[in-house]
Amino acid sequence: MVLADTQSAGRGRWKREWSSLEGGLYMSVLLRPPPEKEPSITLLPAAASVAAAEAIVEASGLKPLIRWPNDLLLERRKLGGILCEASFSGGGPDFVVAGFGINVNQAREDFPEELQTVATSLKIETGRAQDRMLVAACLAERLEFWWERCFEKTPEILRAWEERAWGEAGMRVRVQDKEGEEFEATTFGLAEDGGLKVRLPDGRIQTLYSEDVHFLRGIDE
Repeated sequence: MVLADTQSAGRGRWKREWSSLEGGLYMSVLLRPPPEKEPSITLLPAAASVAAAEAIVEASGLKPLIRWPNDLLLERRKLGGILCEASFSGGGPDFVVAGFGINVNQAREDFPEELQTVATSLKIETGRAQDRMLVAACLAERLEFWWERCFEKTPEILRAWEERAWGEAGMRVRVQDKEGEEFEATTFGLAEDGGLKVRLPDGRIQTLYSEDVHFLRGIDE
């Protein structure tokens, strides 16, 4: 496990820049499966998101929601994000790095101006400074628990994710695939392997994995 006070080149999905200000928790965990076991890698982002949400509950009492595939939200503002990357050889993963960026003790004015209305922190939401190492310890413990569930490929991961989900059903989204093609769809729930199901305008159901997804609005809004 590696912790940093700040990052000079923090990034999220699609190589987007991640603002890594002092006061946040920046934590990467190396997960190496034993040779005789193979985890469900597609379930790991959901498992890691649940672990982070549970750690925040334990450490601060706040109850964040999860937005597919890797965002933590409080009052619809972004509290943190998770990025899981794997290295493969043969038929399975050699190792996975689960990276977490959680806004813990930043004040509103600490964020760049363009983020001040869309980002938040545990300190902002509770009105007091939080113990970053307590958050890290809770996160390590909960990640170990959910990493084990990835080997079992248990539906328990999906149930826990859905209990904390925001926007996984009935939300309009704009999707961009790896080829740069864009289309709109409506979220339709989580697939058994952790992908996001969407309904296309022609009624077909498609499952998203690595696509870039921008959440727009509910279908009734």
